[in-house]
Amino acid sequence: MFQISILKNFVKSYSSPPNEKIDTIHKLVTKPYIAEDANGAEYITLLSQLLNWSNISREVKNTTDMKKADGVVYDKHDNPIAIIELKSSDKNISNTDTIAQAFRYKNEKPTCKVVIISNFKQLDIYSDSSDKCFRFDMTDRQNYKTLYALLCQSSLDTGHISRLKAISKSQEQITKEVYRLYSSFRLQLINNLIANNPNQTKEQLLAHSVKLLDRYMFVLFAEDRGLIPANSIDKIIAQYETAKDGWDEARPLYYYYKKYFEFIDIGNPSLDIPRYNGNLFKPDVELDNLNIDDSIIKEDLSKLSAYDFSDDVDVEVLGHIFEQSLNDLEQIKESLIATHTVVDTRKKDGVYYTPKFITRYIIEHTIGTLCYERKLSLDLLQPMSDTATKKQKQTKLANLKLYKSYIENLKIVDPACGSGAFLNMAYRYLLEEHQYIQTLQAKAGAGLLDMHHIDKSIIENNLYGVDINTASVGIAKLSLWLQTAKRDRPLSDLMHNIICANSLTANWSELFPQIMADGGFTKETSAKPTASAGFDVVIGNPPYGAAFSTEDKNNLKEIYKTIHKGKFDSYYYFIKRGVDILKQDGLLGYIVPDTWTSLQQTEKLRKFILDNNILALEKYNFKVFEDANVDTISIIIEKANKLNEKINITIVNKDFEKQAKQVSQNRFLKNDSYIFNYQISENDVNILSKIKKDKLQIKDFCEWSQGLIPYDKYTGMSKDMIKNRVYHSDYKKDKTYKEELAGKDISKYDLQWNGNNWISYGDWLASPRKQKFFTSPRILVQRIRNPRLKIRIVATYTEEEYYNNPALSNFISLENSNIDLKFILAILNSKMINWIYTKSFTDVNIKPTDLEKLPIPDISKEKQKPFIDLVDTIIDTKEKTRKYNKHFDSLNAVQRIEIQEEIEKLEGLVLSSIDEIDSLVYGLYGLSSDEVKIVEGK
Repeated sequence: MFQISILKNFVKSYSSPPNEKIDTIHKLVTKPYIAEDANGAEYITLLSQLLNWSNISREVKNTTDMKKADGVVYDKHDNPIAIIELKSSDKNISNTDTIAQAFRYKNEKPTCKVVIISNFKQLDIYSDSSDKCFRFDMTDRQNYKTLYALLCQSSLDTGHISRLKAISKSQEQITKEVYRLYSSFRLQLINNLIANNPNQTKEQLLAHSVKLLDRYMFVLFAEDRGLIPANSIDKIIAQYETAKDGWDEARPLYYYYKKYFEFIDIGNPSLDIPRYNGNLFKPDVELDNLNIDDSIIKEDLSKLSAYDFSDDVDVEVLGHIFEQSLNDLEQIKESLIATHTVVDTRKKDGVYYTPKFITRYIIEHTIGTLCYERKLSLDLLQPMSDTATKKQKQTKLANLKLYKSYIENLKIVDPACGSGAFLNMAYRYLLEEHQYIQTLQAKAGAGLLDMHHIDKSIIENNLYGVDINTASVGIAKLSLWLQTAKRDRPLSDLMHNIICANSLTANWSELFPQIMADGGFTKETSAKPTASAGFDVVIGNPPYGAAFSTEDKNNLKEIYKTIHKGKFDSYYYFIKRGVDILKQDGLLGYIVPDTWTSLQQTEKLRKFILDNNILALEKYNFKVFEDANVDTISIIIEKANKLNEKINITIVNKDFEKQAKQVSQNRFLKNDSYIFNYQISENDVNILSKIKKDKLQIKDFCEWSQGLIPYDKYTGMSKDMIKNRVYHSDYKKDKTYKEELAGKDISKYDLQWNGNNWISYGDWLASPRKQKFFTSPRILVQRIRNPRLKIRIVATYTEEEYYNNPALSNFISLENSNIDLKFILAILNSKMINWIYTKSFTDVNIKPTDLEKLPIPDISKEKQKPFIDLVDTIIDTKEKTRKYNKHFDSLNAVQRIEIQEEIEKLEGLVLSSIDEIDSLVYGLYGLSSDEVKIVEGK
């Protein structure tokens, strides 16, 4: 939340609180276990004494849900300026529900600018938003001066936290600055490698540049974290400069870096460099033999070294940089192919990464859910009483041992791990669980755990990742090394944890034999593993929209034949594979595009998902990824052959306000094509059921066709034919040329050809369609309509010969149908059917396959007649209005007034006729007045 260097300068002007006050509160927070109920009042009192709070109240209710804030600090005018939320010492205060609870109170009080959440051991300060906080370790006495500077009464009164935040460079700003330098360094390095190393391919040199960058970033991080001597980069450059000036044998600057890399690999006690190993720095002959100009690895590295990688550029900032670097690598590869050098092809000056609230949500609802259930079964959720007997303590310790063994054996994988964002969040979550165990063990009278090697154990035994990109694998390893690197301890060997492979086609029994043992999970059959084999958790942000070769498509079609239908998208297959590699009752958590919930081609995928147990969906009604125009949703799936009675569904808006509901999984199973219409209410569901009951569908009375497709390269047409639109003209060249309609040429109950679109119709077209769909009486429906538009269905009727492209869909009567097309048109254009369609389908395409499922009552010609008469009235009236408008400009002033009055009468007749149709439709389908209000949004 603050730039650390600015915070340090700010704190200098404050004195530390008196030692006796620190002693008193420190004695409380260092107890093994501290209960909110028993110790909350004492803690707030001690805080108020420590921080000189002069006006504080305990347990103040908010008006939204009447829940209490544990404490509120006021200014001298009795305005709330800070709210305090307390939890017991064994609780995770990063939990989203805890944060939301505190912010509900803050959001009710405009003067309240600070939120304090504490579990005694830790204290988090939030300011304007819930996504960033500043955390204090309350057990560390060294932190109390900073705590006092930020939260004392005078600082709260004068708004120092908001001001500090405003003048601090945000994490985003620092990320952008460092990434600009990092990106510039990378571009210069790649181009220099290409210029100086003609004996290696561009692809090889690009891979070398990635590994070199990983090494340099580790050095920058390590020199500021005390893992290697401080200012190592500057010292290397200084040694090079000294030699260059004649004091030693002159060598390239890269020589000195290579020596330093060797020391990091094997250690050099005389230079105070421990042995880190970990494969990142092991000898690499090709890398060592590269030629690099001195200037390339001097100036930018020196600039990067000036940043504080201990505070301002922390592991999270580096994670963002790594993720963006991978996003840019594909563009760099394309640039290399096109120009033989690299140019910066990014369209925006920004850094894009998986937001923390996404990774946190998925980790909490997968790993967190499993941990919660295991703690519940072992009776580890409730704190131990101070009066617990020896036997109760022994039972608690035995259960803690079982829980520790459980989390040590959890197997978690990200099958498209990228830079490791999800794996790093999983690491932090598991580390907190070990700390939780330590707290409870201390409460039960056992000694403290040795936490020194827990972090290393987590990344070696719990976390796994796969990525098709070699650079991603290297960066994912680096990000985990940076999380866990400690002085005098070699880096973990992650060779068998983070693997380069194609997750979708690889044999997972070969990738991870120790986990998928006896799973029978092969590339050819995609057979499911046995119940005991597989991962406990699959997490990630799988890629989507990836291009596939013909060979890839054939492979995917075969491996994923149970879900494949129509178009290819990689994330479909990642969902299937993710569930398949889970052990029975394991959990999957992904963030993916929300298109799978309604697209026709994902019907089989929806059925596959519904064959398992869906625990939760979280839909984001805003752009989660700045560089991607796609609506996204998080999904949590349990691999289990049971239906969840209630799926927890959350809709999140751009202000992070959440609307929660529960929906029966069975509801989606009953829907046409298993559509996930999760945004509609139970009232909506009941009305939809009522409307559809005992009704036939449009497909029982009509057949349909998409519009003709004039051109397609796959039918043998040349690029020039397509580019020059050889079958189109703005006049009738010969008798084969027909009047062509576009989507914009129709509106509700109306059609106006523009007069100059002609197409040569015949077998020479790519897909000419049957001529009857352009000459028979028919309904035309616009194909493309934004899902956010109030009116989704726009349809009209014609008996004239027109030809149209796929922007319009064509419906004609089946032979012997007793239902008139104009009756169907009245239903299609009604408010009620528009409401049904909006609630049932969210695709931008108004597909005939969706329209044909709309409910139509099979009624007599006599009962259809009022609808048909009204449609005729509307169409005729619109035709008259169009003729009046056509000649309006040629009339004199008096005539214009008369005609304008007539036009207004005709328009009024159209509106009243449309209203009458709506009323007839409501009556025909038996809707009550209350149900009509729901349909009309009243």
